[in-house]
Amino acid sequence: GQLDDLMVTLYKTEPHFIRCVVPNTHKQPGGVESGLVMHQYQCNGVLAGIAICRAGFPNKMTYPEFKGRYNILAAKLVAKAKNDKAAASGLLELIKLDKEKYRCGHTKVFFRAGILGFMEEVREDRIGSVLAWLQAGARGKASRMNFKKLQDQKLSLYCCQRALRNRKIATTWRWMELWMAIKPNLKCTQFSKYKADFENKIALAEANIGKAIDDRAKVQKVHDTLVASKTEVQMALDGGGSAVQDIIDKTKRVENMADDVEKQVSDVEKRVKGEIQQKQSLDQQMSKVNSQVAQIQGEVSSLESSLVTSEQERALKDDQIQTLREEIAHQSDMIAKLAKEKKSVGDGKQKSEEDIQAMEDKCNHLSKVKGKLEQALDEAEDALEREKKVKNDVEKTKRKIEGD
Repeated sequence: GQLDDLMVTLYKTEPHFIRCVVPNTHKQPGGVESGLVMHQYQCNGVLAGIAICRAGFPNKMTYPEFKGRYNILAAKLVAKAKNDKAAASGLLELIKLDKEKYRCGHTKVFFRAGILGFMEEVREDRIGSVLAWLQAGARGKASRMNFKKLQDQKLSLYCCQRALRNRKIATTWRWMELWMAIKPNLKCTQFSKYKADFENKIALAEANIGKAIDDRAKVQKVHDTLVASKTEVQMALDGGGSAVQDIIDKTKRVENMADDVEKQVSDVEKRVKGEIQQKQSLDQQMSKVNSQVAQIQGEVSSLESSLVTSEQERALKDDQIQTLREEIAHQSDMIAKLAKEKKSVGDGKQKSEEDIQAMEDKCNHLSKVKGKLEQALDEAEDALEREKKVKNDVEKTKRKIEGD
């Protein structure tokens, strides 16, 4: 059993050397003779080894292990350090450890005997302070939440008391009784009713407008027919004939009929105008009712529509620029072809000279067209830049509205 315990202990630790010591000469379990034990330590060199280790740096640790274990002592300094060695040096300087108690090598940091215990104590103190801070924060948060709950309960009690008191007073207050009697008849409490009435009136006005427009079209058709008849009669009068008086009478009857038709047309137009004005007034009232509710939605939708319009205009401008560029390229090709044809034409007959002159005029015309197209291209590019700027402003305004 003792051997098994010893082996378990050895497996759990990292011993640098093992020395077997006889505790006593009587082979009694649990008995220790101090003189015998010290004599064995002196003879087998354990005390000398311990003295040598304490004189040097027996404990060592790699920089990654040191950084991972003691990072909590100076997290900001370790994060800003260029390498692990600089981080270890800065951490040891921060805890004000004597430079004689440690050394920093290329890959490891060395400590004198007992310094690792001191480092562990410092680490445990730091962990204790962090845990105390977390505990204090948690307790403070819980206390504040409890206080806020109690405060809300107190305010709720005050509110309930005030409501009950006001209710008790209002039951015997004449002005309150008067108000409760008047309140159902106020317009502010019948918003849905007035809204439905306005919608019905708008629908009726739209239906009547369609009918009035159809009636006006029919009367206008009759009026056009009568005007054509009047024109024919007038032409017959101008041409002369035997039945002049009959035509004059017919013309007067036609004029009277035309006057009647014009009166009917004017009446129909007045009715149409009245229906349109009534519809406009109803639309204005409806818009006033819904303006406060849909104001923000209208602004957002207008901004989105402006953005979409800007995108469409931008695409249209891009297509126009592309078309102008293609036209310029085509005109340039034609100018080049005409120049080649001009060079190929020799000095000959008068007809060839006239053709050359015509070609030159055509070249000049095309050059002017090219200049105009280039100018149009510059204007289109300027318009595109302005559209981009407007689009950026619209996007900024939209983000601002969304942020609000």
